[in-house]
Amino acid sequence: MEKLKQQKLMFMHIAKTAGTSVNSYFADQYPADLTATHVESNALFRSDPEWVNTLQFISGHIVFSEFEQRLDLPEFFKVTLVREPFAHLRSHLAWIRHLTAPELEQHLKTYPEYIQKLAAKLRDTDFHDPLMLSSLVDSLHGLELHLLDNCQTRYFAAPIQNSCVADEDFDRASKTLHRFDFIGMTEKTSDFLSEVSRIMGFGKPVPRARGNVARSYFGLDISSIQVREILRPLVRFDSKIYAKVVNMRSNPTRH
Repeated sequence: MEKLKQQKLMFMHIAKTAGTSVNSYFADQYPADLTATHVESNALFRSDPEWVNTLQFISGHIVFSEFEQRLDLPEFFKVTLVREPFAHLRSHLAWIRHLTAPELEQHLKTYPEYIQKLAAKLRDTDFHDPLMLSSLVDSLHGLELHLLDNCQTRYFAAPIQNSCVADEDFDRASKTLHRFDFIGMTEKTSDFLSEVSRIMGFGKPVPRARGNVARSYFGLDISSIQVREILRPLVRFDSKIYAKVVNMRSNPTRH
């Protein structure tokens, strides 16, 4: 791609894909009053179109279809990161499980009831025990599935009618991939930042420590074939999306 003049930038921040450090770098490239991260928590994002239209950099845990509703997307260079699906799911499970730590007791109470119950369910699951892990996966329902079932695909495919992602949702997600100007992989975040900075004319990225990194995965061994088979339904479509992005990056002139 040819280098662009300074342009507005939209980063769809899929949760647990190393987006915190990416947010920091992108935000540094624009005046502070023209940037907004984590807009899912900002009431102005949904209530004040005039405020949204003043932004030059915007990011958040927002699905693509909502960005499309709120922004004049042709004005934005649209980017996101995807992560190897089993590692992504493990990180997500560990983050929710960690909310039950004693020092976070009051913090956990600020979350919706279903997250509190899911966190307790994860706390009571021995991730070393295949039977308990399998029972956990089979027990997931409703909003729990919205968090853990093919989470990355949901960002591209939403709105999704049922609790579980289906083939038609994957098809919609696959088409949405091509509406982004650049998609990188968490495992190659430095390459992603370097290429986006080149295209956008930003300053050279300086390596940063990743933020919001899980301290423990509570024994969940995703190198185990048995564990991967148990978890596979939760990453079935994410694995296909990830493979498509890997192919896009390997053959950039074909996309």
